Amino acid sequence: MELEHRSQILLELLLNRSTPIIIEDICKQMNISRRTFYYVLDVLNEWLNAHQFTPLENIRGVGLQLSLVEKAAISRISKSNVGTVYTQDERVNLLLYILLANQENLHSQNLIDFMNVSRNTLFNDLKTVREKLIGYDLDLQYVNNEGYQVLGDVIKIRTAFIYTHWKIIKIEELNRINSNSEFIVFNNENKLDIYNRVKEVEKRLNTSYVVGTISALSSLLNIMITIEQEDVTFDNSATYLLSTPEFDVIKQIFPELSENEMLYISLHLLGARTQIPNERMNMPSLSTLAVDLVNEFERISAYRF
Repeated sequence: MELEHRSQILLELLLNRSTPIIIEDICKQMNISRRTFYYVLDVLNEWLNAHQFTPLENIRGVGLQLSLVEKAAISRISKSNVGTVYTQDERVNLLLYILLANQENLHSQNLIDFMNVSRNTLFNDLKTVREKLIGYDLDLQYVNNEGYQVLGDVIKIRTAFIYTHWKIIKIEELNRINSNSEFIVFNNENKLDIYNRVKEVEKRLNTSYVVGTISALSSLLNIMITIEQEDVTFDNSATYLLSTPEFDVIKQIFPELSENEMLYISLHLLGARTQIPNERMNMPSLSTLAVDLVNEFERISAYRF
């Protein structure tokens, strides 16, 4: 018996929770009405009954929950009968992540297969994606017979990519990314090597970075190195970065990057420090560097302090 898509989402939601969840929260996460919820629950209960499991029952004031024994047994069956399913928020963030990582058109069928959704659901999700991209001054273009592509300034595209990365981390940590994904942003044999090289950058600079920075920069470098990208450009005000330890180390560890890309990563590293070794605290240029960093941030983000 095949499980209807929304019932798949409900099942996945329950399998990944350690505490009960009330109907109101389920409806909000799945973006469905209470009436639709009961239909979805009925379909899921039919599937559970067909596999000799006790149907789910909503307990007033508590909600729905699967026991550890039920989760283990259902997981063994669902892995072979149900593909990975995502909530609407997860789908939108995954679509953003994939589209922002690619500089070429992506066919809708590839996205449908990855998301395990209908064509209609994909199109509705892409409407939300387009709205979110507008907030970054970016646009989602569709070309007949070619697919979708994000258009706009490359620095703004990368800013949106890094921001979206924070929302993807939890999905990756739960190993819920489709293992058969053809997208390099998820499956690339060089990802671990790139991550280890970024860790080496941190070690050589004798500093530490904001939690998650290494993961985010590794993902960004993964697509910068693996997928053909438009090069970033800097004016003469960024030349001070050439004399920073960050640029020197990046040049040694990531020689495949262009000079402008090295400057770009150096700027990220300078802004991500959480501590600076004592021997460098008295650098005469430190306050000047701070001003330059703020100015560069204002230029990139179009935000004024």
